[in-house]
Amino acid sequence: MSQMTMILFVSAIGFVGSAVIAYSGGLLTGTSGGYQLSFHSLSAIIVGFFVCMFAGPFITAQHGLTYWRDGFISAKELCFAFSVSLVWSFCAGVVFVILMAQLGFVAI
Repeated sequence: MSQMTMILFVSAIGFVGSAVIAYSGGLLTGTSGGYQLSFHSLSAIIVGFFVCMFAGPFITAQHGLTYWRDGFISAKELCFAFSVSLVWSFCAGVVFVILMAQLGFVAI
């Protein structure tokens, strides 16, 4: 597998994983397809921080597209949001692939 293919694969794993986490966080809190931080207790803040850390690429892309569609940001700002989301997806994907390797689902 070439290096570019591996980078795209890891980024895709990161983005799909972030979407799953974003929607599962929304299901746990009763909101539809999103996640909001809770500041009611220290444990809620810590859990919310870690969920948003991994759900961030999807949330960034989703809100960037919504803001562009509604005219709040320009196409250049949308490209920047997608670029941030892509790099963030790669970083999250690396963590997900390493976690899957440790659990025995993939061989590195």
